[in-house]
Amino acid sequence: MRGSSNMGRGLLYISFLVGTIHWFDLIVFRVTNGIFQGFIISLIYSLIVLWLFGIHSGSLFMRYWMFNWLAAMIFGIIFALFTVNLGVIANSALTVFAILMLAGATIQISLELAPRFYRYGYGLPLYNIINGGRHLLFNSHSRFALNVGVLLIYFFAFWITAIILSILQMKRSERKKAKENEKTKTKKNGDSTAIIARH
Repeated sequence: MRGSSNMGRGLLYISFLVGTIHWFDLIVFRVTNGIFQGFIISLIYSLIVLWLFGIHSGSLFMRYWMFNWLAAMIFGIIFALFTVNLGVIANSALTVFAILMLAGATIQISLELAPRFYRYGYGLPLYNIINGGRHLLFNSHSRFALNVGVLLIYFFAFWITAIILSILQMKRSERKKAKENEKTKTKKNGDSTAIIARH
């Protein structure tokens, strides 16, 4: 009995933590969740590369892991932005964006040897991720600082856009819910006045 009463008091004590979830709480949760997911995915991928390539330097592994973490967060926010924030119609835009990234990413042929049309790849994230990774793994000639700079610009631009769109969506849904509550209140008031008028 004493244990159950203590448990009941504990539940009452922590009940102040369970309240209305505000849009700011959801934004913070989404951002921290995306950062943590990118952290774990990049760690797993980097450990696989460490095992396959036999990286012996701890500093090289850390640089490669941090670079992969940045890349994972960029791809995570791109997919979240197109699928969650922009809705179902944006899935086709995401497909086009993914095709353009793959076409201009020097996976098959170098952009210097490709037709001029594919030079747009220099500004896309996948090109910079591939070249930055090649530089870290094979010490190939690359503009690593430029690659990281482009990725950071994409990272901040996509995150700021996603946060703004999330805030707008949440405020729109709050307004919609408030209107629905107002309608139900007026309907209840109308029903109660009709009942009183009958009596």
